[in-house]
Amino acid sequence: SQREVFRNRIYAGDTHMSVWSGLENALPNADMSPVELAPLNQVYLQWPKWGQYYQTKGRSGEPVDMPLPEELVELFHAWERATDRAERERIWQRMLEIHADQIYTLGIVAGVPQPVVIHNSLKNLPETGLYNWDPGAFFGMYHPDSLWFDAKSVVN
Repeated sequence: SQREVFRNRIYAGDTHMSVWSGLENALPNADMSPVELAPLNQVYLQWPKWGQYYQTKGRSGEPVDMPLPEELVELFHAWERATDRAERERIWQRMLEIHADQIYTLGIVAGVPQPVVIHNSLKNLPETGLYNWDPGAFFGMYHPDSLWFDAKSVVN
């Protein structure tokens, strides 16, 4: 299905199941937003109508009407207000427990290597590393301002 048609069917509530990429979290931890674990946005395809309701402040979509998804929303807001890492860790753990118990999404692929081709003269990149949006916006976590080209390695 073409992407726009696919999403529109989901947003309209016309699907029972869909397949898409998973969490944009290479290394989930308490300091990273758990927003994808709560029904806050229609682009999280497991609960588009609840996400619409939240995003539009009730003008469209449907209100969350189940206790555990409601708890996920409350936990996310508690994470936003948390002032220390221990509290954020507790919140993340509870959100993950709910997901493990309820299985709102099925993870089918994880830990897939992402080859990245670089010129051999580009220096200061690790041999292996993370390549994902969060954390680091792909190469961002490797401080691109600290990379350089070694003129001796450049082949003319």
